[in-house]
Amino acid sequence: MELRRQALEAFLREGDKSPPPVFAGRQAILDDLEVAARSVWNVQGEGKRGRAGMTRIIQGAPGAGKSALLAEIARRVPAPVRVLTLNSADVISPTDILVPLAQLANPDAAPSFLARCTQTRALSGSVGLPGLKAAGRVESALARNDAQPTLSAFRDWVCDLDPGTGITGPVIIAIDEAQRINESPVAPLARLLQGLHDNSVGLPIALVLAGLSDTADCMTAMGLSRGVTVHPVGALHGDDITALMTGFCVHFGIDPEGYRGYLQRLATPCEGWPRHLHFALTALATSALETGGDLARVDWATAEQDAAKSRTHYYRAQQSPLMRESVSLVAAVLRDLEPNQSRVDVINSLVRNARGPESGIEWQIPDGMTPRNFADHLIHQGALQEMPDHTITCPIPTFRTHLIKAGRLA
Repeated sequence: MELRRQALEAFLREGDKSPPPVFAGRQAILDDLEVAARSVWNVQGEGKRGRAGMTRIIQGAPGAGKSALLAEIARRVPAPVRVLTLNSADVISPTDILVPLAQLANPDAAPSFLARCTQTRALSGSVGLPGLKAAGRVESALARNDAQPTLSAFRDWVCDLDPGTGITGPVIIAIDEAQRINESPVAPLARLLQGLHDNSVGLPIALVLAGLSDTADCMTAMGLSRGVTVHPVGALHGDDITALMTGFCVHFGIDPEGYRGYLQRLATPCEGWPRHLHFALTALATSALETGGDLARVDWATAEQDAAKSRTHYYRAQQSPLMRESVSLVAAVLRDLEPNQSRVDVINSLVRNARGPESGIEWQIPDGMTPRNFADHLIHQGALQEMPDHTITCPIPTFRTHLIKAGRLA
């Protein structure tokens, strides 16, 4: 094998900001998303396609590989399925979904939909570009004086396109960091998501929302509930870890034969956690560049130490200021957590273990927070994860150990 030095250097430069070069596991989730895509292409009568309740929620703690999974969906789903991937930071209004969707459907005709959007907003008193003429069937939206384009207006625009253009196959709209979408159920963006979930206009679109462990709760609060399928993501196991480690070597022209045991020892402390496996592969890549890809010359002990340092740094970054302030309380709650406990049990544990001012702030619930708020915060930070059956678990055992140890030192 010949070392792909430039590609390996690019991997190190990009860090975890780009999809992993090798993907392993999550096959059941990928299969289910293909099922959802096929389902929304079914004809439902009167030329309409789609099915209600095809929304999929992928949720897990930070570093579980949710963004990598969305990237793999876009890479792997078979034609004619198309994927529109967005980040919630860029999704403020229906326009931020419908305009990219129009560009995906027909790049040449998309400006005409954008013109409709800006004209609608201008006539409704919102900021827009006056003087643009709306065409087609957007008059119904204008008559209702909507401040934002609707899913119905998008459907009408699609219907106005030339035959054989537009949405000619299933579409998956994938939104990353979806837990940040926190809208009233009657807000325009929430209404749009409800319409996509309910298939209110008969378009072949499946909605995929990826976010932290409370994403399903956030979506329920916005009116997306019936028929939602939730996929929790966590650690990789067994053969998937082996496939990731050896596949990484082969991808970059490094021969893993004879060194699978070393690769396993490098991966074992990662507990299958995707972010930690990335740290291990980063340490391996650094050593491989120094040895020209010759694993016989790799300093495996140094690689293991470097990966361990990265994990510790990550744990400290995930330990938010609020968690550091209440470090002893957090440690007590995590120490007391048992299998099959619920969010209510965690809240009760916070109340039970919290102490008065004489014990110092490290034993108190942070100022301005209720026990429920703080339990939610621990889920957001990845110290806890709520499963579909509403039980609470610690998704990363070594993170739990780190937090308990930090509490003892306080």
